[in-house]
Amino acid sequence: MLRVLIALALTCLLQPAFADERAQTQQQLEATRQDIAELKKLLGKLQEEKSSVQKDLRGTETEMGKLEKQVEALQKELKKSESELQRLDGEKKNSRARALNSKS
Repeated sequence: MLRVLIALALTCLLQPAFADERAQTQQQLEATRQDIAELKKLLGKLQEEKSSVQKDLRGTETEMGKLEKQVEALQKELKKSESELQRLDGEKKNSRARALNSKS
């Protein structure tokens, strides 16, 4: 009988401690849920930013490709102009040489 009374007394004394622990655990769970919700929002924003940056990058890469083609075309045009200039310079020298030869 004494054992039963002791067990009953211990149960009554420990019951508030378990209730406090349960309430504290519930608060921790709720705080964790809120943290998870905030992290999900942040993740969503980061994914949107990532998509935007990737889109911008693709646009930049496309523009770079166009500019590279323009540079290549300009380099070809420059080489062509340099060749034409050398040809004309050669003709000029030949004309001078002929003019000098005809005076002599």
